[in-house]
Order: sequence, then structure tokens, then C-alpha cells
Amino acid sequence: MIAPSGGMLAASINGLQPTYNTVHAQGRLMRYITYKGFYNGEQWDTRPAPGEVRHTLNYARVFVNKAASYLFGEAVGYDATPVGTVRKGGRKEDRAREVERWLEDVAAWNDLLSLDLATAVAAGSMGDGAWTVRWDEEEGLPRVTGVDPAMLDVRWRADDLRTLLWVRQTYYVSAAELTAEQAGKLGVVTDPYSAMQAQESWTAERWELWVNGVMVDGGLNPYGEIPYIIFPNLRLPHEFWGESDLVDLMDLNRELNLRVSVFGRLLDVAGNPVTVITGASDEETRTLTLGPGRLWTLPESAKAEVLRLLEAGGGAAHVQYIDLLYRALHDISEMPRTSFGDSTSGTMARSGVALEIELQPLLHKLARKRGILGSALVRRAQLMMRIARLHGEKLGEVNIAIQWPPALPQDRLALIQQETLLVSKGIHPVTKSMQVLGDADPEEQLRLVLEQAVQLQVAGINLSGGSSSAPPVAAGQGQAAGATDGQGSAKAEPVLGGK
Repeated sequence: MIAPSGGMLAASINGLQPTYNTVHAQGRLMRYITYKGFYNGEQWDTRPAPGEVRHTLNYARVFVNKAASYLFGEAVGYDATPVGTVRKGGRKEDRAREVERWLEDVAAWNDLLSLDLATAVAAGSMGDGAWTVRWDEEEGLPRVTGVDPAMLDVRWRADDLRTLLWVRQTYYVSAAELTAEQAGKLGVVTDPYSAMQAQESWTAERWELWVNGVMVDGGLNPYGEIPYIIFPNLRLPHEFWGESDLVDLMDLNRELNLRVSVFGRLLDVAGNPVTVITGASDEETRTLTLGPGRLWTLPESAKAEVLRLLEAGGGAAHVQYIDLLYRALHDISEMPRTSFGDSTSGTMARSGVALEIELQPLLHKLARKRGILGSALVRRAQLMMRIARLHGEKLGEVNIAIQWPPALPQDRLALIQQETLLVSKGIHPVTKSMQVLGDADPEEQLRLVLEQAVQLQVAGINLSGGSSSAPPVAAGQGQAAGATDGQGSAKAEPVLGGK
């Protein structure tokens, strides 16, 4: 019996359906429309009645934007390490540092901080994100562009969801954006700025560009691979396409909108009381008018009462239910109120440890997102380097790790004091403390610190603020360690920090 391949196993898990033909995969375009509309505030299923006032509390958009801000509040860093084992200070370490600087230059030119933030918002709301990387001949750098996943049609290996077999991207383009050769194949174009539908098709071997049904460019794939990075916001088991952050929030947000709107109408009525008259006919009450100082004359059997909708705890019940919905939204979104800056309980401020415990749901959510996004960012960096090497860029073979900015605000002075104590007690090496303090390359940073310390000693500068009266002693010169002066006292060697 032949053992089943990975693709056969994946197909069997999906109910004998290809992974691109599952219910989840087939429904993604409709989900994009629904999620995008909900993110933009389209959160009511029915039209409002004449004169009806509706309140839309768009927590869905706030939660998505807040999570993206926690992810990309600052630019990510790149930590390059040489492939294989090499000696410290060797040529490959220098090349790794060059790769890091090159990636920083590419990130600055592409404004990747803004692009990554926008991509995180799109992926969080729609469920998927995508980039494409192309070579820019004028700048001599890779150009990174965000892609709307709704405009993509993709096939992938059933046993490896990261390996793309082909990609088709649909978008709109004008003749003015095409090269002269491409535009010439379209014939006469009356308006060079009118929108025309374009479709790019990519495999690892070939690519094609079609505009208005005419193939205007194509041939062998110049990159030797499909230049797209596609990733899910949240990976579902055995699915290529992801899920939105909104999937569990939409019903709660709709209910919150409804209850706040109902309570608002009740408050309007309570502020403008309704008078109910019983025991009288329409003809007997038709002449009654409302207004300050008005007197009514009612039949003997009639009775007038003010309608009080919020008495007997009715108002409190509404507020409690709204508060329940509000807390449920924060719980299910894994975005505690503390993540919005509410760090007090009554008049008592919470301690830093208590705040970190309260933010654990958010930290867990960020850890999941960083696991997926970090992998996509590494693949994007490697793709940029491979494309650059094809165009003559001399980049060393390195492994890339993403350096994320701290998720929570830090008391830097307290952190420095803590790490200083740990180093002085021999608990942390200097490089570990540098890493805790945010240095992406502690070993390189320590090398610079030591080099500058020697330069300061050579210049006769005391790091504690004074200047040394005696010239520094070079290594291997002068008295040996433990030697004494003429008075029999031990002479101290120079110590970093002037102590």
C-alpha cells in the first residue's frame, strides 16, 4: 500500500475537498465585503424608521486600530545572523551588519512603518494581508506594495500553505501608467487616464500582464519565484485564508448599538414626558394643547397621567445591560480597558505589576499576531534580498529575525538601574542587559563601548567627569598587575567608569 502524501492527507482533512475549495475559502470574498462594511460603520441590518435616531458605537474599528497600533507603534528592526558557524569578528559578521543597514535603508525608502501599520489594519479587519515585492530600476531598490487580498486569486500546495503555485492579481490601471511598448499594444486610447482592468498572472516560471483583455507584457519570470507574500490574520486549522478580528464582535457590537439607541429614545421621552388620558373620547381631547401654564378641563370620568418609563429601576436595568455588553466586547476582543489608558480604579492607581497582569489578554493576542506577522516579515525580507542579489547587490547569506518594539510602556530609568545592579552582581552579562534595554545587536554595541573606553583613556578623559593627570598605560607596558608604588601601596589599574 502506498503511503498517502501530505497533499492527500490535507485533502482528507477537508472532507475530500481541495484546500482552495473549502466552505471557508469559497466564502472569503463575501466575508471581505461584510467585514469591510462593518469596520466602516455599516452595522445595522435594517433601514431606520422616519425620525428614528440610531447610535453606532464603532468599537469594531477601534479594537482593530488599537491592536495594529500596539504591533506597529514603532518600526520593527531586523537582526541578521550569519548562516553557519563563524568566528566572532570575522568577515561574515561584518556582512551581517551590512545586511541590517541595507534592510533599514529599504524600510526607510518604502516607508514600511506606514505600510505595515495599514496592512495590519486591513488584515485585522478583513482577515488576510498581502504584499508584493518588485525591483525599482530607477532607485536600485526593491519596492514593497500592499495588495488588497480581495483582488487576489491564489493556488498553493495542499501540504505546504506557504508555497504558492500561481497568483493572479486584478486591479485598475490607466494607459499613462504603462510603458510605451505596453500601451502601444492596446491600439488607440482616447483618454490616457481612463481606468482599464488589468490582471497579472504569476508562476515560478512565467508571468503575464493583461489589460482590457489584451496581453501587453509577459515572458519568463525575472525573479524565479512568485513575488507575493500572503498571510492570514488568524490561521484556521488546515485553511490558507485567515479570519478577521471582527468575527466574534459583530453581534455584540450590533446589540450594543441597538440598546444604546433604545435607551437614548427612552431618555428623550423621559425628558419630554408623554401624557396619557384615559376615559375620554377623541372629540373631548382634540382641543387640548400642550404648553407652560395650560389648563385642561377633562370630563368627570377622565384621568390624565404622565408616562414614566424609567421608574421602578427601569433605567438602571438598561444601564446594567449596556455595561454587560460593553465588558463582553472588551473581554472577547482581548483588549482590556487598561489598554485604552484607563489605569485607575476609583481614586487608587494600580501598580505596574497589576497593570501588566490586567494586560495579559492583550499580550497573548499580540503574541499570536507576532507569530504570524513575524514569519511574513521574515519571508518578505528574504524575498527583497533575493531580488536584490539578482540585480547585482552583494548581500551575505544570513538568517533574519524580527525585533519587535516593546508592547508596553517602560520606566527606562528604573530598567537601567535594575540592569546595572544585575550586571554588578554578576547575574546578567553586559550583552544580556543591553538586549533588555533594546539594543538589537548587543555584541556590536559592547565592542563600540569598549573601543570608545580605550579612546577616552588614551585621551586622558575620566568617564566620571574628571581628567586623568597620569598618561594611560598601554597593555603590556608599565608595572604588572599587583605592583606597588614606592610606599608599598598597590596601584590600581584603570577601571571603566573611572572608579
